Amino acid sequence: MVEREYLTTERPLVDQAAERILKLQESSDILDLGETICIVPTQHAARRLRESLATQAAIDNRAICPPSIYTPNSFLRILIPESHDSANASEAFSHWAMFEAIKNLNQPAADILFPGVQNGRNDASFEEFGWGMSVVPPIMNMRRALSDNAFTIQKVADLPKSELTEPARWNALAVLEKLYMKILASHGFRDEIHSISELLDLNRIDALDQERLMLLGVPNLSPILKKVLSQIKKQSHLNIEVWIYSDPDYCDDFDEWGCPIYKSWYQRPITMGVNNISYNRSLEPSQMIDSVESWYVKNDRVTSEVALGVLDSSILDPLESKLGNSNHTTFNPAGKPLRFFETYQLLEAFVKFVKKSEIYEAIELGRHFEIFNASDPNVSHREFLSFLDRLRADHLVTSIDGIELWVDRIHTHFNDEIENRNKAALLEFFNKLQEWKDQVSHEKWCDGIIHFLEDIYGDRELDTRKEEDRFFTVVSNEIIECLEEIQKIPKIKPWHGLDLFLLMIGKKLIYHDREGGEVDLLGWMELLWEPAQSIALVGLQDNIVPETISGDAFLPEKFRAQLGLPTNEDRMARDVYTMHSLAAQRSEDGSIDVFFCDKDATGNPQRPSRLCFLCHDRDLPSRVIELMGESNIVVAERAPVFQNSWKLRVPTYQSLNVGHPKRMSVTSFSSYLRCPFRFYLEHILKMAPVDRGKMELDPREFGNLFHKVLENFGNDPEARLWVDEKKIRQFFKSNLEKLIHGIYGADLPAALWIQYESLLQRLNAVAGVEAENRSCGWQIQGVEIRVHNHFPENLNKVWQIDGIELAGTIDRIERNEKTGEIRLVDFKTSNNAKAIFDAHAQKCNESNEWHATRETWQTFDWEKKMRGKNQVVKHMWVNLQLPLYAKAWTQLYPDHPFPGVAYFNAPKTVHETGLSVWEGFSPDLVEHAFQCAISVIRGIKAGIFYPPNPEPEFETFPEFFIQDPSRIVEWDNDDGQPWTGKI
Repeated sequence: MVEREYLTTERPLVDQAAERILKLQESSDILDLGETICIVPTQHAARRLRESLATQAAIDNRAICPPSIYTPNSFLRILIPESHDSANASEAFSHWAMFEAIKNLNQPAADILFPGVQNGRNDASFEEFGWGMSVVPPIMNMRRALSDNAFTIQKVADLPKSELTEPARWNALAVLEKLYMKILASHGFRDEIHSISELLDLNRIDALDQERLMLLGVPNLSPILKKVLSQIKKQSHLNIEVWIYSDPDYCDDFDEWGCPIYKSWYQRPITMGVNNISYNRSLEPSQMIDSVESWYVKNDRVTSEVALGVLDSSILDPLESKLGNSNHTTFNPAGKPLRFFETYQLLEAFVKFVKKSEIYEAIELGRHFEIFNASDPNVSHREFLSFLDRLRADHLVTSIDGIELWVDRIHTHFNDEIENRNKAALLEFFNKLQEWKDQVSHEKWCDGIIHFLEDIYGDRELDTRKEEDRFFTVVSNEIIECLEEIQKIPKIKPWHGLDLFLLMIGKKLIYHDREGGEVDLLGWMELLWEPAQSIALVGLQDNIVPETISGDAFLPEKFRAQLGLPTNEDRMARDVYTMHSLAAQRSEDGSIDVFFCDKDATGNPQRPSRLCFLCHDRDLPSRVIELMGESNIVVAERAPVFQNSWKLRVPTYQSLNVGHPKRMSVTSFSSYLRCPFRFYLEHILKMAPVDRGKMELDPREFGNLFHKVLENFGNDPEARLWVDEKKIRQFFKSNLEKLIHGIYGADLPAALWIQYESLLQRLNAVAGVEAENRSCGWQIQGVEIRVHNHFPENLNKVWQIDGIELAGTIDRIERNEKTGEIRLVDFKTSNNAKAIFDAHAQKCNESNEWHATRETWQTFDWEKKMRGKNQVVKHMWVNLQLPLYAKAWTQLYPDHPFPGVAYFNAPKTVHETGLSVWEGFSPDLVEHAFQCAISVIRGIKAGIFYPPNPEPEFETFPEFFIQDPSRIVEWDNDDGQPWTGKI
């Protein structure tokens, strides 16, 4: 017989459940509940129940022997009869066995199940473990879903053909399942999913020792568990009680086992507690996270009865980080995937190296300090990484083969002692990598993984009082356990084993004990057992709650219903009931704050959950407008789609003790003028992006090769006078070949060969312009003139501003023998030709917030032809390079003619090759540019690096600033006061 009890929604479910359980033995000082089985929806609910039982028993000074508490799935597992002949196969072994079954599938079945793979099992794809691991999980998930109603694939295939849409496919799957089971049995294992599916076929359930079984507030039971309970009811002496968290007036709205009935719930409006529900709309996840953090901090000050229900798993990590910045520790009862821990990241990088053994993977390994340190280096990690970056960046090394030769070719940037030490450390590092690789390249590769981890962590001292060390211990145990399971797999190839190993440990969840004081980040099914009066439902979006399954390759919705499996309607009924219960519990003095956003992290639109529209028909129009209509607040903020989950605290001059730079390149003025904050990061903090996957020359290196060829040409006293285009071309080609092979070796990567051809093509176009310039009287007077070194006697007079030395190199100085004109030329190899004026000045746009904040010293009036007539237009300096060169020239040579300036463009489109001369370039303009430079330096010395440019033309740190820096930088002074203008 099944007895039903109703727990009022006016009080927390967990408190009432504990009180009623304790009343089972009111007369005894020692409460022995060992004869009781409790089934609750989640592990968190079980923890809550244990805590509440212990707390209430302590109040009454009673000792307690707690009941056996299970979740529905764990209860099913204890019902599987024990077997002396076989044990349940581990998940790793099951995946391998299914892969073996696929490999040995007969030709007709293979053609039906995998039509995209030609030639059936003889095709190489069937031997590809990576491919196998992509098709095995969906099949295993389908089998697990079928077991919810005691189905196996064979049982489905045995259904009448009229009930199957693809009988041939199900027959082929049945062949695969049979082969899979045979492989397991041959190794002494059985399949747990199959055992669950066969529970009812046994026509009996092994007798349970307990006397009472209670279902406590479980709104979702699988069909197989309902059938199992029905069988227990018939065959066992157990008293079964179903405790429903609802008003008894709704008794007809639940089935026998306390699960909500869809037709009774799916359109029921919320009446109790509706006035205590508020909705918080954001444009995108980062805004929502900010709002949630503010809500929690505010409510936590008022009461400790505050809880967060995080329904969108994609925001868990950034929300944890955000709360951590507010000094709140978090607790996720669902556990944290092992793949997020350091040890997994390290193992993943190692496996990538072992499988590919290429230079990129080796360098990525070297970035892990633990791996670097295990190679017993004699250099610092920072020095070592700098050396690795030069190996890749300066020489584009693409192979580990012959690494010693490449090490010897590295350009010397330091003294010989440091350079030799780095070379020795690098060779030791690669020797260690080869040793580790050899140890995992044979059949005892599991021992090799253990040896690798011992080398990395063998000297680590653990302190179990520290959270990170406790986690490290748990993660290590999981890894060892997984390796032990995989070792049971016969003759698995090392590469396959490594793939399976990563797949298995990456799925594991790491739990830790709740210590008290943490912020609980609860899932949807855990909220019914949360007693807090104020809760937030974060990410209550459609298709998340209620969860909707669509497009299932094996079990579409209609077929699920036909097989009696849980459907979208079942989940809808469960979730509507849950929302009603959450609201009813807080109808008196509690509150529910719903947080949702209009777009997900990738910018795709999304809707609030349909649970938000559970209201009377008369209220529906206003609810729709409130939740989905235009929002002035959201539009006005113009928030980006994604925001960093942390804020960068900018160190000051004082905290860094670096002071202002002693020397400043003329090209760096552009960085300050375009964005003073990015200048601070690049030139004061010395931040620089690193292209880890670099396979070709970057724009700077491409330009350097081009400049070096032109420098050699200009320094050759004979060649620079030539007017023969063919001779100039030949000079360029021979110089380029010598340079590129000298730096990057004789065997160039394909990408570098393409760039070599591009350089040669551009130089050929330049040769024609050079020949024409010589014939027009322009002669080269000097090349690569480093002004700060070229005229040392006048350095202090000309080439410094307010104590800061300037540095700059004039690519070429030319003089026209016919006219006596002087011009300073700068070579440009950007893809598109640049007009020299447009590269130095930008038209001011009054509607642009950044332009509107520019100081008067950065702006000037310039006459331009617009719409057929000359107009004076306000511009702002964005580059001072050529005007500063002209300023230096006029002061160094006051008796010489005022120079002109020009860009020599050598773009990708070679017909655009030629000079861009600055028409109207004048001493007054140069003087204004010089005053602008003075103001820039004074700003730098004063520590003024604000405001950041929200939309720069070129992003210096594209991976770092995915949006306006002002939103992700913590603008605080050293005294903790809000930032006022100086760093």
